[in-house]
Amino acid sequence: MGQGSIKNRYPRVYANLCMKDAKVGMAGLWCENLWEWKLSWRRNWFEWEKPIVQDFYQELESSKPKKDLDDNWFWLGDRNGSYTFKLAYNKIRNDMRGNDDKLF
Repeated sequence: MGQGSIKNRYPRVYANLCMKDAKVGMAGLWCENLWEWKLSWRRNWFEWEKPIVQDFYQELESSKPKKDLDDNWFWLGDRNGSYTFKLAYNKIRNDMRGNDDKLF
């Protein structure tokens, strides 16, 4: 998916979404081993909004859940993807030190 949250990239779509606090599992279902998004909207789309909604759905389709795969995270602050408080603290400390030297 693109950078940032869907809420920020598609504010118009998000504003029309009924299920703003839904988890992924509540926003779709498995149909013959394929994930199908089932989103509900507060109102119908205006014609000028439809291309935005189409872009939203195309991006959403590229990030479907995978059946029978464990959910996991990969932390980019460590080359092995492992997260520890010590690594996070050092990363934040180093970032702050690096930003102190910059004027802008």
